[in-house]
Amino acid sequence: MTLQKKHRTIRFFIGLLSTVVLTPCAAEKTPDTFAKDSPQQYIIAQGDTLWGAFKKLNLPSHAWPTILATNPQIKDLNKVQPGDIIYLTRKVDKTKPAANPSSPSLASKINGFIDDMVTEHAFNRTALEALFQTVEIKAPIIKAISKPAEKRLVWHQYKEIFLTPKRIQQGVSFWKKHESELSRVEQKYGVSAKIIVAIIGVETYYGKITGKHRVIDALATIAFGYPKRETFFTNELKQFLILCRDEAIDPLIPTGSYAGAMGIPQFMPSSFISYAADFDGDKKRNIWSNYGDVFASIANYFIRHHWQPDQPVAFKIQHKTNAFNRALSKGLRPDTTVAALKERNLHLAFPEQLNFTDRVKLLRFQQKETIDLWLGLQNFYAITRYNHSPLYAMAVFQLSEAINTLKIAHD
Repeated sequence: MTLQKKHRTIRFFIGLLSTVVLTPCAAEKTPDTFAKDSPQQYIIAQGDTLWGAFKKLNLPSHAWPTILATNPQIKDLNKVQPGDIIYLTRKVDKTKPAANPSSPSLASKINGFIDDMVTEHAFNRTALEALFQTVEIKAPIIKAISKPAEKRLVWHQYKEIFLTPKRIQQGVSFWKKHESELSRVEQKYGVSAKIIVAIIGVETYYGKITGKHRVIDALATIAFGYPKRETFFTNELKQFLILCRDEAIDPLIPTGSYAGAMGIPQFMPSSFISYAADFDGDKKRNIWSNYGDVFASIANYFIRHHWQPDQPVAFKIQHKTNAFNRALSKGLRPDTTVAALKERNLHLAFPEQLNFTDRVKLLRFQQKETIDLWLGLQNFYAITRYNHSPLYAMAVFQLSEAINTLKIAHD
């Protein structure tokens, strides 16, 4: 779907989101009965218990059995997960005192967000009110953001997803198909084509899987429905609306991942604003279908995060004992030198290509039965700026090497 369409005036009018999540304040304003043709619902948030949610919604205890009976999907009443939907169909007793919620309602959050966009960025209030009338809050997105793959998998599991013969072969085909543009981008920015190809291979399977969620739904769901990441995603929602205004894009059209990452390179809105590039000079930064812009945007991202042209990414090192554990540290930024590691008598064997003064990060990767040790250099750290996971960066690096090796064999 082409996103570069004529800018059109968006017509507006307000209300809660069309798929509404009941919150404490919303419960206070609920009529005597919930709409029979459209059951009201509450999405379990981080830290909620089922009983705590009922109390937060000010639901009378005599209504609980009926509500539980209409939610057979809840198997364990003492164990609900963020993103679980509780359908509420019982008449609410308005004679009971209203709850005094500790968190703002969905409506309050949306109205506060609109206030900020009007005040800080000169958006039209009526326009934003109508826009949010069509936004949907989606429980599966909250479940997905609660359990990202990088936090659930170890290296030998993670690599099986991305370092497959098929993905490597298709990386070669993709590179050959776009070789001219990739070469020009590499020459201009100094970021190797194999890294750009591998990023796209990991992110979207070479542009084939870019996500089916409307970006505005994904960002609004997490911003307004997942307090743990509220600050970050509220800002991303702001940046998304700004980029749609500046690039003349209808905000209801772009689709992406469950976290709101967009296009072939899966840029978050703030990354688009800061790093997206117009490589062909058409005054558009099209990361959805213009591969020149896509490649240049990825390269620009890396250069802005201090990618070092023609320099290595990482080296695997050999270890004889577990003494290396003493040198492992938090974070991903190179924080020591080869010389400093050698002085610690860790029984490590270093590649000859490394200089004593090179700044490195000692990294541990779990195989099925063994441990791999790697030294990440500045370029490895630059990859982690794209996704703050050492598993991700290692997958990109190893995929890039495998694609490059196979391409050379085919040339």
